[in-house]
Amino acid sequence: MSSVQSTTCLNCGHALQPDHRFCPACGQATHLHRINGHYLAHEAVHYFTHADRGIFLLLASLLRQPGIAARHYLAGQRKKYFPPLTFFLLGAAILVFMSKWIGNPGGEALQNIQAALQNPGLSAAEKQQLLVARRSMQAADFTAQYANFVNMLATPILVMWMYLFYRRQRLNFIEHLVANLYFVGFTSLGYSLLFVPVFHAIKQGSSVYAIILFLYFVFEIGYRSISYYQLFPELKGKGGGWRCVLASLCSTLFWFLLSFTAITLYVLYGG
Repeated sequence: MSSVQSTTCLNCGHALQPDHRFCPACGQATHLHRINGHYLAHEAVHYFTHADRGIFLLLASLLRQPGIAARHYLAGQRKKYFPPLTFFLLGAAILVFMSKWIGNPGGEALQNIQAALQNPGLSAAEKQQLLVARRSMQAADFTAQYANFVNMLATPILVMWMYLFYRRQRLNFIEHLVANLYFVGFTSLGYSLLFVPVFHAIKQGSSVYAIILFLYFVFEIGYRSISYYQLFPELKGKGGGWRCVLASLCSTLFWFLLSFTAITLYVLYGG
């Protein structure tokens, strides 16, 4: 494959010597291959598998030792792990993709409600009941379509609770937030790949749906509890594990009640 060579850096214009492999000013490689399909495929594989910041290394770490991985990153091992914000946004993007790809099972029901609302013979009570059902489906569709926005809104609120529980520890709020970008990103991936397909295969509002939703909350609370237990080694013993469970449970319940209240108000009184 042909490469582009120059006596000056094509990125910053700095003068280059023949033996320079990288620009001494900006660090760009001095021998650049022409951009084609092979180049793009190579860059994609390199980005996700490079030893310094491979996403597969991060996924393995977050599966086995999430709190330790976050602690190492905060302690200075920045090149070893995939960037936390990028990972968080990737998890949110996959969640949105999965929700759209699988489709909205309530789409046909929503169309039926829209058609029923056009019936001039509806009583006021029947119309109100249909409006509530429509807004309920619209709220569910919004949370699926804008899962990335919901995650961005929920994460700082969850982190605030965890920070308050551990305000005497050595981490500040932003460091808690960075650690949770890893934790929330991983649970988003789990939700996308394991729970979203199940939710779309069963009827919303059924007992099975409620059980699966409960299992997801158990998974999320348990994962965050383990993550924080590993994040702070000094918590071992002295009831530290139960404290992690309590902190994670309180943060999740607070977000659940906040979001449930907002959705309920919209369903009952929205436009």
